[in-house]
Order: sequence, then C-alpha cells, then structure tokens
Amino acid sequence: MRRVAGMLVVVGGCLFAGWGMAADSSLSLNLGSAYIFRGVTYNDGMVFQPSLNVNDIKVGEDGAAGAFGVGVWGNLDLDDYNGTLNNGEFSEVDLYGSWLAPLESVDLTVGYNEYTYPSGGGDADRELSLLVGAHCLLSPSLGVYYGIDGGVQNSLYVEGMVSYCWQLREVDLTAGGLVSYRNPDEGESGFAHWGCGLIAGWRIFEARISYIDKLESKVLGDAYDVGLAGSLGVTIPL
Repeated sequence: MRRVAGMLVVVGGCLFAGWGMAADSSLSLNLGSAYIFRGVTYNDGMVFQPSLNVNDIKVGEDGAAGAFGVGVWGNLDLDDYNGTLNNGEFSEVDLYGSWLAPLESVDLTVGYNEYTYPSGGGDADRELSLLVGAHCLLSPSLGVYYGIDGGVQNSLYVEGMVSYCWQLREVDLTAGGLVSYRNPDEGESGFAHWGCGLIAGWRIFEARISYIDKLESKVLGDAYDVGLAGSLGVTIPL
C-alpha cells in the first residue's frame, strides 16, 4: 500500500508542478458499495476510489489546437472478494491522458489508459480510445476502446450512451443509459450489458446510483455479479 500511495503522490506532484492552477485541477474521493467496470464485478463490497485530475490544458493560442487532460485513479478495497482481493490494499491504479479536439459541433476526444494492478503483481493493460459526443437532445455519445497491450490486447469494447441534465433547486441531476458491445481477443463476442443511472450533485458533493444487467449471457458470463450499486463522493477544486 505504501508503494501505491507513493505513486499517487509522485504522479500528483508532477501534474501540479507542470500545470498547477493554470488548468482545471481537482481531487476526487469516492466511497462505493461495489466496484463494477464495463459490466464486470471486481468487488461486490465497499471500495474507496481517489483520483487526481488536471483537465483543460490548452494547446496553442486560446486552445486553438485543442486541450489535454491527465490523471491518476485508484481502487482501494475495503472488503474481501472471493478470496482474490484483500481489504486495505490497492487492487488497481490507472494512469490516463486525453486530447479534446477544438470542434464546435461535436466533442471528439482521443485517449490513452494504462491499468496497473499493484496487489496482484500482474502486467499492466493498455488501451487507446476514441469518444465522440453530440451537442443535442440527450447528448448521445459513442466510445470505442482498443487494447494494445496486456490482457486486453487486440480486444475491442464499444459503448453507446445518452444522458439528460436538469436542475432541481440547487441540486444538479443527470440521468443516463448505456449499451455495450465486446469483441475480445479470446472469448465470446456480442452485446455485453446495458445500464442506467442517476447522479445528484450539490456543490462539491455527489451521489450516484446505477443498475446494470447482462444482454447476451455468453459474453459476460460469471464475471457479472452485482446489478445495483451506489456511491458518495466529493470533488475538491485545486
């Protein structure tokens, strides 16, 4: 755990030393009832997930060449899971970066993600991503993720989403839904899962609840374990 804490401090220090307050910097702390990623259950118990992010690093004059974002995210397991995870250990630390193209009609983001597993000692997974979002009713978006190294190499994941935002007094509300498709290097291909959720934000605080379910049982198989999950979090501007 000391190794992971050191990684977070070093990466965070590099982020803020390089860009600091000139960009949109934040520290997020989230407490969740489970860790579910792309329909797969990684822990059905409590988890703590901190992250450091620096966004809107403008390139060129007034961002004429787009904007970069970088960050680090971790998953600290607070409960054991099927004898494969130990509480009090970071099972995953992710490093990521993205470039947002300077377009007016759509949001076009190119990204890189690196998933590391400190407590498991496995090799890192690396993937490239492309996310396109439209500025219209329900804010439709499509994300395409392709693995370039590790256990996800040559695997394709596609996710389509819609969302709607409104305000109730001082609370910002966002409701959304998604459908995913998987084409792994090994295993079954097909539509993996669908999900829906609600996010309520007030000042620096946020509450989330989501529900997911399998579409084609052969795709996720036993990796799907938890359907309903929630979290409470705080995001602190830096």
